[in-house]
Amino acid sequence: MKVYKFLDSKFGMKSILERRLKISRINELNDPFELFPYDISDRNHRFAIYATKNYLNQTNGVLCFSGNWQNPVLWAHYSDKHYGLCIEFEVPDNDGTENDRFTKVRYVSYRRPFPQSPTIKDSTDMLFTKFSSWQYEDEVRALLTLKDEVDGLYYADFSEILKPTKVIVGLRCTLSQSDVINALGSMTSQVDVIKARAGFKEFKIVKDERGFR
Repeated sequence: MKVYKFLDSKFGMKSILERRLKISRINELNDPFELFPYDISDRNHRFAIYATKNYLNQTNGVLCFSGNWQNPVLWAHYSDKHYGLCIEFEVPDNDGTENDRFTKVRYVSYRRPFPQSPTIKDSTDMLFTKFSSWQYEDEVRALLTLKDEVDGLYYADFSEILKPTKVIVGLRCTLSQSDVINALGSMTSQVDVIKARAGFKEFKIVKDERGFR
């Protein structure tokens, strides 16, 4: 499936040049309700959930993507107000098995009752369930094991399971097509580079058929 990573121009170009994406630490994600889809008004339940989250923060990180690139709000929030770029990746399809790496986030309007006997499915719900107000993100995420620390950060390398296929340059971005192509280097033949513009008929970001100007 296709997934999309929104970045500002500096870190977008850095990711392309280095052939990798930074993995986000769980405790650094921007939603304070991450991993808290359940009612945790009970003190013991709350302690258990916080302990689980802190453990996962030490051992795992998250790659976060969107399922589409045309939402102007995503560009505004995650791509420097349209001054950045968006990288399209081809990742393995989710076939519903527990071994899937890339999973679509489920959105709910209310906190769920805390499970009496937690199962693997409940732990999955913790990781891939968010409040419905975040639904505009159309999020797809991957939970990864943290390894090979570099200056306190962790990365996922571009690969056959994280394969860039397109770079969409924001409508306000000053990067030229040749800037991106030079950064792509040997990947140029595999990655399309397009310029974005605001749509004329709908509230969508679309390809600028006139190209770079």
